[in-house]
Amino acid sequence: MGSDTERQEKLEQFRREVEGLENVQGVAYDPKEKRFVALVSKKKPESELPEDQLVANRTSMSEDEHGVVEIGELKAHTLRMAISSDSGEVMDPESSAEFRPVMAGAEEQPDSLPIVGTGSYVARVTDLSKGEWTEGVSEGDVVRVSNWHVYVADGFEANRPIHQPFRGGEVGELVGYAPLEDGSKADAAARTVTKHDGWGTIGLDVARNGDEYGRSVVRDITDEHGGATVTKTGRTTDTTTAEIDLIDVSVNVNYGDDENPNLIRVEDCVLTTALGRNGDSGSAVYLEENGALCGLYFAGSEEAGTGVFAQINNVEAELGIEAITDWEEETKPIEYGRSGDGPSDEVQQFKDDLKAFIENW
Repeated sequence: MGSDTERQEKLEQFRREVEGLENVQGVAYDPKEKRFVALVSKKKPESELPEDQLVANRTSMSEDEHGVVEIGELKAHTLRMAISSDSGEVMDPESSAEFRPVMAGAEEQPDSLPIVGTGSYVARVTDLSKGEWTEGVSEGDVVRVSNWHVYVADGFEANRPIHQPFRGGEVGELVGYAPLEDGSKADAAARTVTKHDGWGTIGLDVARNGDEYGRSVVRDITDEHGGATVTKTGRTTDTTTAEIDLIDVSVNVNYGDDENPNLIRVEDCVLTTALGRNGDSGSAVYLEENGALCGLYFAGSEEAGTGVFAQINNVEAELGIEAITDWEEETKPIEYGRSGDGPSDEVQQFKDDLKAFIENW
């Protein structure tokens, strides 16, 4: 296929050639078939399409170089809670359980909004020039990550409380996000961590090779990952697995609803078989083989059985963060210092003094 630059140039050319065709939602690269593919919401027999709507008639690529894949209509996977107008009670669905400590995979809700998604992994702020951050945030601060459409939703509100579970206790405040617009490569936002936060992911302990989930990071999904199994734990479907089908995905995602669609083109993401449903947005995605963090789930199509996640390198680049993988179980996220080397000096000194006191008791 040549260099990565050559592939990206061909992919962009292919996108320009086929965008605007009926049902075409985007383009991608199939690492198993070694070809470029047009992504359509519904695949139709060529006999049912006008000549000028055929992908083959619009591209300069040979028949062996391209194909067409049905992905359904991709939608952002938050979940809207039904609230009784009379009593104000939640009618359907019920909110999920309370988790203390809060780990990745738990239901989280932005204050005053009837939506829920999933809180993801813990990271450290590394570059405040990336993304948008509230006053008072410093490089080295520890945050929990989720999606823009989970934490920000209807508009950025600095320090908006985030609850776990829905209408539950406050577990943090919204402090940062990556602007989401056509051409974005990540749907991401961040909240502060509090005394309620912990490490790890609900229901995920040890990967196939024996490594603990989240102790390493694969920042780029490449050809070698085609067909690989990924797993996530989310608010709605708990722990699920899927297969990586397509990479270098540039695709329209609906951030509105069926009546009022809001299509945003997200680029350089990864398409899988079914991975989640409404409410699972924000789930951390891991490679099942070695437990490496590799993505942030944000959309899918239940009808077509597809899912989409942003690559970790894009989440980190657009938000200015870095995943923490070297945590110590006995040290809470809020206790981690800004040095990037684990607990702050004050916390570590307290732990050392306490340990000495107990040993000499």
